[in-house]
Amino acid sequence: MKRILRESLDSVFSKGTQILANTQRDIAGDVGWHQHLGSGKIGIVATAMALIYYKDIAKLPCPKVEECIEFLKKTQQDDGGWSFITNSKGISNVLATCWSIRALYKYEADPAIIDKAVSWLYLKKQKGDYGWSLFGTKSQTFPTCFCIMTLLELGIKPDEEIVSSALTWLRNTRLQDGSCADSPEKPYQSLFHTAITILCLQKANLLTDSNLINKGLDWIEGRFQTQDFSAPCYECDLELMEEKVDNENTRVPYFHYTLPYVALVFLNANRGDNVVFNCIRLLVDRNEGGSWPHPFIENKKIIPIWTLYDGMLAIKAFSKH
Repeated sequence: MKRILRESLDSVFSKGTQILANTQRDIAGDVGWHQHLGSGKIGIVATAMALIYYKDIAKLPCPKVEECIEFLKKTQQDDGGWSFITNSKGISNVLATCWSIRALYKYEADPAIIDKAVSWLYLKKQKGDYGWSLFGTKSQTFPTCFCIMTLLELGIKPDEEIVSSALTWLRNTRLQDGSCADSPEKPYQSLFHTAITILCLQKANLLTDSNLINKGLDWIEGRFQTQDFSAPCYECDLELMEEKVDNENTRVPYFHYTLPYVALVFLNANRGDNVVFNCIRLLVDRNEGGSWPHPFIENKKIIPIWTLYDGMLAIKAFSKH
């Protein structure tokens, strides 16, 4: 494909939005979505993702919106956070909490609910290095970025201590070549974690970070010049978040769709047209009837909400650009 037709983008977006509408579930009075769209379950993160998709990406009314919001409200833990329903032993974690906060804030839920959740986030911030982890032990790149971006969405300024100290942690954990890893304990170059760190710094919008951002973008461009665009590392990043929960080792797999975030950071920077074009071209080529299959599961009938959300985020941004 030597060019990307707007009709192709519109078709991908329209079909994806229809898939989301068709896979909403009402189970015993709870309404929402599951990470594997169309399954007979409802999840907290997936429901929050879908609510944000309708509000920010599709800019359409969410079906049964009040029931979806009620599901998020009723699943808030007593401590103020949210958990993964199936694989975190009912213990609040920062990712489920941030997704829920973002969705409820966008739909103007009771501020007391959001304030309670933000207070929980403050308590989970690391006292020693000022980042965040999934459950609150050793700081990790993605949870720290996601917490920062969530707080910025709530109107908290980059120079407020809760955000500024976390930004300092991010800057200090970058590798010398401009790339980032998933944590200081695993200092291996990661395309996704480099992109999400750049996106976080772009959203903070501090002039002092311009050199760091450009160095990270340079590193990504270098990777794209030396590796095949269809390499698996460009498609999906599986992060295994390992922490002790209630004195037991807990491992939570969390998938990231890499290509959309690479496209987003270059679009935000108004550079790297070749990188952006190739990312979007691959997204369009790999789209199957409005969705992207799970790269690690052979059953192509399983549609993960995270590939749909991330892919459409980049498609929509590219269409506007």
